[in-house]
Amino acid sequence: MTHSTFNRAAWSKGSGAVRVLQPKISAEESRYYPDNMTADTTSSNKKRIAIVGGGAAGVSTAWSLARSVHEKVDVTIIEPCPSLGGVACTKYLDNQQFLNYGVQGGTPASHRNIIAFLKEFNEDIDDAHLSVSFGKGPYHWTNYQDSPLQQTLQKDIRRFGTLLKWISRLEFVTLFLSIDTVLEWACLSQEFRDRMVYPLVALFFGTGNQTPHMSAAVVARVFNDPSLALFEYSPDRLIDSEPTNFAFKSLDQFYNGKVRPFLEDKGVKVLTSHRVDSVVSRSRKDGVTLQISNLAGSTDTDCRAGGDQKLLSNDSLLPLQDAAQVLPESSTESSQQGWEELFDEIVFACPANVALQILGQNATFWERRILGSVEYFHDLSVTHTDRAYMTKYYEDVEKERAIYFIKTYEQDPKLLEMGFDLSGYQSSISKGIINQSSPEQQQPERVFQTIFLDKKRKKDLWSLDEIDDNKIIDRSWWSAFAHTMKHFRSVVPFVWLLHRQNAVQATHTYYAGSWMLINTHDIAVVSGLAVAQRLGAPYPFADNSLALALYKTFWMVGHLTVWRK
Repeated sequence: MTHSTFNRAAWSKGSGAVRVLQPKISAEESRYYPDNMTADTTSSNKKRIAIVGGGAAGVSTAWSLARSVHEKVDVTIIEPCPSLGGVACTKYLDNQQFLNYGVQGGTPASHRNIIAFLKEFNEDIDDAHLSVSFGKGPYHWTNYQDSPLQQTLQKDIRRFGTLLKWISRLEFVTLFLSIDTVLEWACLSQEFRDRMVYPLVALFFGTGNQTPHMSAAVVARVFNDPSLALFEYSPDRLIDSEPTNFAFKSLDQFYNGKVRPFLEDKGVKVLTSHRVDSVVSRSRKDGVTLQISNLAGSTDTDCRAGGDQKLLSNDSLLPLQDAAQVLPESSTESSQQGWEELFDEIVFACPANVALQILGQNATFWERRILGSVEYFHDLSVTHTDRAYMTKYYEDVEKERAIYFIKTYEQDPKLLEMGFDLSGYQSSISKGIINQSSPEQQQPERVFQTIFLDKKRKKDLWSLDEIDDNKIIDRSWWSAFAHTMKHFRSVVPFVWLLHRQNAVQATHTYYAGSWMLINTHDIAVVSGLAVAQRLGAPYPFADNSLALALYKTFWMVGHLTVWRK
């Protein structure tokens, strides 16, 4: 698919009509463009909206607009990867078996919006009991049996329960204090913090090595907030229940097999394998002009994870990619296939650092200040069938009871490695898989995933080389933002200003993404629905009280207004 280059779109106004000069398009491309988008024709009064990013935030924005106000808007999703979903990736092992990675599941209470979104397309979820094995040897403990460590730290566990209540009562202060600082002030032991609190919080929020720097108030919400709570606090063992979790079915089938056809049927143009290189201009009067590249045939399309993130080869003999290559610059090849296009509004539903790069010199003070304050870390996930590696570094692997595992590095117990037994909760591979190199000689093998955290700072501690190359199914770099205290000081309190400046300065720019609050799939969806409401589409799940409660929270944070129907 290619586009001919053309100059900035020419607009002629009269009786409300808008005339847009478009590139000549081939028959293959014509399905992306409704009749009013063909070259040199006069469009209706529809508002033209560009959504940068085809992950959960961008797709939910487009879906909400398409379902309720599609007759008033022309929506274009621009996504550099070949498919929609962003970090919601699916790898197919054969015709029946698949596994999700990047996004795998969560707690029902904190994911009411994505669950409601799935039900709109008759998609179901799988139940999973959250059993966790923390540490090894003398530091091993779980949420399903007693351990010597829990008995040793009994005093700290009880004091922590009292502290949680005070953290919540003083949230207006503890929101801006790190959990490490508060626990130190409370004189809780270093062993309790490193071996129990930080691994537990890292499990839920995926904060990894940044957990000690998390906001204390956010940590308390893991136990106290009904919409976020994962575990019930136990004064004897810290946690002693196995709450019902859920696992997604094929996310590729949802985003690309069901949602994408719906969007295209409603006239949404879904430009996968395309990238927004830059904002050429933003005009109060005319709108936003974008420079767009067609990446079809370019190696830049070999990506995943909701942005310009390169895909690692599954060939285990190839060297792993350096983190500096995770966010590649625009190539000359792709820019030669580009064009400029004018839109009335733009929605940045991509990582904050990518949005800032696209804005370039056109970024306002607040955009530079807020987007530039979001800090990202590069993690590596390795999906494999190496049971020997898992048994060496984690407890209870052979029992096949736990589905999540947390390892602490003895050199620095604050630092973590995370492991998952994917066969324990993903129904497609629940019985394991046959190693395709010699299927006739093998029994089904369980599928595991190990996440090595924070490449830039802590790669020297990784035990990556100990995983058998012949048992690696997939290796992927991920770029994730940090839920540190800094994030809740420098980003979250100010994200509403991004939309406030649009109201005051008419920047025609909106923002969506989990980076605006906390990194969950539900927040990504909620952020997209909120932008859609700003653009005229009503919130679709107002009759779901738990979904609405989270939506109202985000609406206040991201838009600083009281939600109304």
